[in-house]
Amino acid sequence: MNKEVIEMIHRIGSERSIPVDSLFDAVENAMVTASRKVLGPNANVLSAKIDRETGRLAVYGTKSVVDELEDERAEILLEEARKLKPDAQLDDDIDMEITPPDFDRIAAQAAKQMITQRIREAEREMIFARYQGQEGRMVTGKVMRFSKGDVIVQLDNAEAILPFKEQAMGERFRFGDKLKAIIKEVWDGKTERDPAVPPVKGERRRSSKDPQITLTRRDPKLVIALFEEAVTEIREGVVTIRLVAREPGRRSKIAVLSSDSNVDAVGACVGMKGSRVQMVVQELQGERIDIVEYSSDLRRFVANSLKPAEVESVEILVDEGASGAPR
Repeated sequence: MNKEVIEMIHRIGSERSIPVDSLFDAVENAMVTASRKVLGPNANVLSAKIDRETGRLAVYGTKSVVDELEDERAEILLEEARKLKPDAQLDDDIDMEITPPDFDRIAAQAAKQMITQRIREAEREMIFARYQGQEGRMVTGKVMRFSKGDVIVQLDNAEAILPFKEQAMGERFRFGDKLKAIIKEVWDGKTERDPAVPPVKGERRRSSKDPQITLTRRDPKLVIALFEEAVTEIREGVVTIRLVAREPGRRSKIAVLSSDSNVDAVGACVGMKGSRVQMVVQELQGERIDIVEYSSDLRRFVANSLKPAEVESVEILVDEGASGAPR
């Protein structure tokens, strides 16, 4: 093992924020595997150690003490064994260094392969850690490619998939388009998936070990998040979205309420000359947006919901069953 590998371990550990000790441990484990291949099945390889300063590699294992040598990879003569352990006896197992001759080249190659693998694992872990628990949050990404109707989206530092069935009706995307979507599921690539979220077609091309970020543009949360982004009064808590009804790709209706009598909730969401609502409509590729004022008075709320129609009266039918609730 040469110093080049040692320097590479320290450099990658620093650049990728991977603990250096974990890289050394991974490389030493790789050395055990590589030495077993070189020494053959009869050798009893136990461990490998790399000097963190010099880069010297030592492989350790056991050999059986014999009076006649048949396989030097697994056996040691009694005379030689007693140089290591003065009280050694025949048939004893001696712990000793068993580094294969000319092992440095093989070791360096195995080390580089293991480091590359560890980097990929660390990146997968970081991606999952960043997005874990973010289901329901809106993210912005760039369209990178397509696969049988699915859209592969590049987020800040990870790829996500927008399955065809999670796209709104009539949506069209082109390479390089920016889009906003809701995170539907974050899967670590290892544990059993949520049965409520079936696999998507794009997974056939991905490693089963890769974290999978699944997006949706059908969720009503997307409408809420877009208005939160466009309307200052919503971000400040003055205006709240109380209800959302959506037919993805066709129309959405939101009911809004202002906590300040000086702020018109509907007007705040529409914006000057419709500027705010048009930002949402544009992102939803022309989906119609209706905004109505929410009211706890059911009759008034129904009348508001039917605007611009002039409502003369509202009759609430009450279920005479156990609940006595309007129907």
